Amino acid sequence: MSPSNCLVDTDASTVEAINRREFISGTLAAALLAACGQNPVETPDQTTRRVQDLFGSVTVPNRPRRLIAGEDVTLNNMLALGVKPVGGFIYADSLIRHTQHLLPDDYVDLRAEGDLNLEKALTLDPDLLIALGGTKDNPRNQQACEKWSQAMPTFCYEYDFIYEEQIKNNVLELGRALNLEDKARTVTADFDDRVAEMRRKVTDAGFTDKPVSVIRVLDANTYAIRIGTLESVVFRAIGIPQPEGQRDPLKFQVEISSENLEILNEAYALVVYADDDDFRGGQSVTQPVIRDHPVWQALTPVKENRVVFLPPWNGADLPKALTIMDEIEEFLLPLGTA
Repeated sequence: MSPSNCLVDTDASTVEAINRREFISGTLAAALLAACGQNPVETPDQTTRRVQDLFGSVTVPNRPRRLIAGEDVTLNNMLALGVKPVGGFIYADSLIRHTQHLLPDDYVDLRAEGDLNLEKALTLDPDLLIALGGTKDNPRNQQACEKWSQAMPTFCYEYDFIYEEQIKNNVLELGRALNLEDKARTVTADFDDRVAEMRRKVTDAGFTDKPVSVIRVLDANTYAIRIGTLESVVFRAIGIPQPEGQRDPLKFQVEISSENLEILNEAYALVVYADDDDFRGGQSVTQPVIRDHPVWQALTPVKENRVVFLPPWNGADLPKALTIMDEIEEFLLPLGTA
């Protein structure tokens, strides 16, 4: 058999056509690779390494192939690294629309009454489960991580989303777990390049001195100004200011209602979204709900047509940050010269 006719790529990371259980038996792998004129390579189950996660030293496969994502942030950042998990535990109200098209066809939803369905997860023959552990000061996922680690190799990493460096570090932590540190550095460097590009565009659009408020619509009469969230991380990174009182990244949000909407007059422009919004033909279904409110109509940014209704900006992963930048460029920056 000539190398050009081989059925198996010599890079273990691309061995997908052969049934995994047969491949890791060793005999079939050696025979196929020998037929291709190559030396056998080590497979995920044959090679492990010790790495440090938030809770201590753990053993993980050197080249994990069958991964489970513990939540949407981990899932989306995996996809940014070109890694497609076989399953994931994603909360029902989490949004992954910006990465949905990247999921493999056989991806399995492992939710079960607000928890990971361990029994179902184990049927996927996972190499590694990766999940958020929390922070050193608040290891909020420690109990779950300890439970999961008794059933399968588990890596729970230090995670936060308040500052730009934390958004990037979440990707770098995945790179450590997956033995893809070079790829993770490349992905974060590309992110830095996009931030630098957007800073130039924000300056060119005259938005460096024009504060913007982001409003999350909770229901027809309740809203919240988003502050300690991903959109604010992006605003700070690319140089778009937020009004006074809306700049503390440690403050998650400011709740408002129809009674105190006047606070939005402090902003030059407004971005509005709802978690469960649905854009049909470019029209937000949220828009008429609040647009017709008399207090809303009296706001200066509204009267001067400096409001954009966008799909939800919820998220804490790097791909979502890039999506937010794309939508800022397309929909918000043109208002700088309005």
